[in-house]
Parts: sequence; structure tokens; C-alpha cells
Amino acid sequence: MARARELLGADAALPVRLARPGAGYVVVAEILGAVSASRLAGAPGADPVTDHLDPPLPVVGVHEPFTVAAQRLSDATGPVVLARDGYAIALVDATDFDDAPG
Repeated sequence: MARARELLGADAALPVRLARPGAGYVVVAEILGAVSASRLAGAPGADPVTDHLDPPLPVVGVHEPFTVAAQRLSDATGPVVLARDGYAIALVDATDFDDAPG
């Protein structure tokens, strides 16, 4: 729990993935949910992070038309997972999609 709080820092939320040995790319289907600072604030230190998950963050594909993604994210706030070929490649903010043309 302490490590999760440290990693989260001031970020609004971060995705939590299925535990796998070793490093490597994160498969979007293995993202279990998201963790937020507010959710972890009162959590006992011995609790597993997975006991305090919020729903998964929204996902946008790099090949998805910008206007389609922006429309789908119109009510979203905070981080969005950017994916390519089924793998999470970055976190962007939902406000990055606010200026969609059309």
C-alpha cells in the first residue's frame, strides 16, 4: 500500500494491472482497474491495493479517429489510457480531447 501511495503521488489516478513476473508491455485487457489517492487515503497499510480499485480508466486507441474518441470522452475527467495494438503505451488527460474539431 505504501508503494502504491508513493507511485501515485499527486496524480489523479493510475491504472493497476494484473501482476506478472518481470517487466514488459502492459496488455490493456490485463488492466484490472484504477487506483486514486482519495481511495487510498484511509486504506489500512496491510490491505492489498486491489481491495481499493476504482473502475478501469477509459482507453483510446491511437488509430481511433480523434473526433470519435473526443465524443466518447466528453464526460470523462482525469487520465485516459492510450493504446496501440492492444497494449497500453501512455497516459494522457481527458482534457487533451476537449478541442476536437467538428
